[in-house]
Amino acid sequence: MEPEAAPVEARVTIRDAGVKGKGAFAMEPLRAGTWVSRYVGDLLDDVAIKERYEDPSAAAYLLELNDDLCLDAQNSSHFSRYFNHAEFGNLETRFSDVDPHRIDFFASRDIDAGEELTFDYGPGYWRYRGQPDGDSRNFSDPIYRERSPELSILFPPPVGTVLPLVPLNALELKAALALPVPECRAALLRCLDFFGAANRTVDGELEVRVGVKADAEHIVYGGEDEASVSLASLERAASSCIVQAVLDPADPSGAASHEFESWRLSMTSELELMRGWRARVPRFASTRHDAVGLAAFLLWKSPATHEVHLTFTRDECNALISAVDGDGQAPPLESVLMALEQHASEEHVRGLVTMLQQWYDIGDGCTVVSDGGVPALAGTVPWHLKSVWQRVPRLVKAGLLQYHYDANSR
Repeated sequence: MEPEAAPVEARVTIRDAGVKGKGAFAMEPLRAGTWVSRYVGDLLDDVAIKERYEDPSAAAYLLELNDDLCLDAQNSSHFSRYFNHAEFGNLETRFSDVDPHRIDFFASRDIDAGEELTFDYGPGYWRYRGQPDGDSRNFSDPIYRERSPELSILFPPPVGTVLPLVPLNALELKAALALPVPECRAALLRCLDFFGAANRTVDGELEVRVGVKADAEHIVYGGEDEASVSLASLERAASSCIVQAVLDPADPSGAASHEFESWRLSMTSELELMRGWRARVPRFASTRHDAVGLAAFLLWKSPATHEVHLTFTRDECNALISAVDGDGQAPPLESVLMALEQHASEEHVRGLVTMLQQWYDIGDGCTVVSDGGVPALAGTVPWHLKSVWQRVPRLVKAGLLQYHYDANSR
């Protein structure tokens, strides 16, 4: 039996495409669904891509096959290299069912002779590039600028990059809960994403799992606006993830998780005060100044919680906060602390300020301090978390778990 003949590529010509440079144009009409060609390029893994491209924006001809392999048409002379971008292109890509190293192009609609052949490169392509001409989407929008862990591995963020807080333990979650509401919500969603406890459906629904265990409660929130999900719901889900994935495995007695949950439930009102303060009060000279100013506010606003034995008025509180916002020198700041110690014990005031400063430092995110080497993942993953923590090695490899808190980095 004669082997089946290979399909014939569409007849294509290369010519000038205006601001896009060169482009590929159909030399004959193509019906919707017609196979046009395969994508011809070098098969490269992550290591080879990084060796070839120091600057990610220079990798203009990569098509991803899977998490580990890409086809690169940088050095190809095949006409598929000249398929330009269009938001509503007339080509679509399909992965081969028989060859895992192959990507094919098909006509997504009827194409006239002389029409340029284009396809949508996708938001990821424009991450390091300017806005494409003729595209209605705003690729500067945060939803298109988020950096996936996979991309971070391929092109690690440069030293000095400040990454937002992703709460992965009880201390970081406490710091996240003290952030202004929009930042708090975003941090909690990043926490849930990390632990695999948030899923966004094609219908725009947000499915949240309260914890990481297989039998964890699932809650589905309708609508595309994640801001409609209550902060309390996100807090409960993120707290359950931290308890089940971090605290319980580290302390089988349950004492640590019980202490954390008791703290969280007792701090509802106090955290609301902190979020409100941080949403409306500009930052001071340093996180130490920020902490002293917030401590003065909390002692005035919530005297019973902080065992204040000598209450003070709003005007007195404002005067202390104004002193914090002075020239940033040590003596005025120390004088404010000494004034606060007239209203509550020195131990309580100093401890409160230390805690708040730590939360400010953590809430400011982390700064990438190294782009070399891949640290080993410390410890072992509990058996019931293996399916959830599949991304941990990638995040560690990307440096996303090497936090270096620096109050001077902001």
